[in-house]
Amino acid sequence: MAIKIILLLAFFTVMVLVGIYARKHATSVGDFVLGGRTVGPW
Repeated sequence: MAIKIILLLAFFTVMVLVGIYARKHATSVGDFVLGGRTVGPW
């Protein structure tokens, strides 16, 4: 049970860090929604 809690906390920590990184690099709503138009057609 402890390993599940540790993995869940690790997952949430990584998600928060990704959100902070994306927030710092998105300068407008368009950058956030459209990825700054640099994602490509996938």
